[in-house]
Amino acid sequence: MLVSYIWFVSLVLLVSIVTTFSLPLHHGFNRKREVGQLSSFLEEMDERNAERPETLHPREAERDESMPERAQPCISIHYLMVLQNQFKHRIDPNGDGKATFDEVKNFLRHYQPHITNRVVNNFIQRRDLNGNGIIELIPEYILDITTPDYTQTGAREWFDLEDTDGDGFVSSDELETIALNVGMSRDEALGTVNTYYMTMDTNKDGKLSWDEYRALYRP
Repeated sequence: MLVSYIWFVSLVLLVSIVTTFSLPLHHGFNRKREVGQLSSFLEEMDERNAERPETLHPREAERDESMPERAQPCISIHYLMVLQNQFKHRIDPNGDGKATFDEVKNFLRHYQPHITNRVVNNFIQRRDLNGNGIIELIPEYILDITTPDYTQTGAREWFDLEDTDGDGFVSSDELETIALNVGMSRDEALGTVNTYYMTMDTNKDGKLSWDEYRALYRP
């Protein structure tokens, strides 16, 4: 899928939201503040994309021919602001719109306290469109959150991150702990775990095997 300025500007004018695998967060916004943020957001997007070459997303190389192409996401302006706020509070604490290696590593410690540099590098490389070694809010983070990833590489990446004790299963307790670590309330965490992940728990043992987990990635 090619990333271009024209496509990305048109993205903010559409109103249907595509949700994905990532754990949801809900934020409220003051309308006047949101309009001001949007103006700055679009100006920054214009500056960053004016000279950006069209780039093939690194995940396209992983896509099996049987999988559908990554659809262009259609999201509301409000949801864009939610994602901007989420990026800052989860990954980019200094608010510069760029998640560095150290910032990504700190984020991934919510999943694996002893995360290795190799895993962090691989995580960044799968999302880094321009090869500068960081994940930028525009467009890399927004693309990552708003477009489905049906690849087995993507499934295995998150399975390994969420299998915090390394026993080869992702349990409901592990998922709940991770959800709390990234800032969800207990009710939100339980809702996400029970209504999304554990719907694939076919044998009802309270944990997901690899085969059960990767079913979440089937189109």
